[in-house]
Amino acid sequence: QALPQHDAAELCDALLHGLQECHQRGVLHLDIKPSVIWEVAQPAGVIVKILDFGLARITSPQSLTADARKFFEGPTNGLQGTARPKLGIDRMEAANP
Repeated sequence: QALPQHDAAELCDALLHGLQECHQRGVLHLDIKPSVIWEVAQPAGVIVKILDFGLARITSPQSLTADARKFFEGPTNGLQGTARPKLGIDRMEAANP
């Protein structure tokens, strides 16, 4: 069922804000599609989460917090420029409240 126009506009606004946050932190998602955009109910209302950073590229590793960098580290403990699949931007936000 189609979303009402107002709800769709709010979802797009939240998605674009999340992508802007990623880009400001030097992370390019590279695989945005409907299946990686989730709406999650929270006590304060519905929030939008961007998932699956498996194809993501890091352009500015220094802009990530130490905790967020851990999610992008490869098996050699070096920053590989990609993230493990199914990583949600909420984990990056949690690392940098």
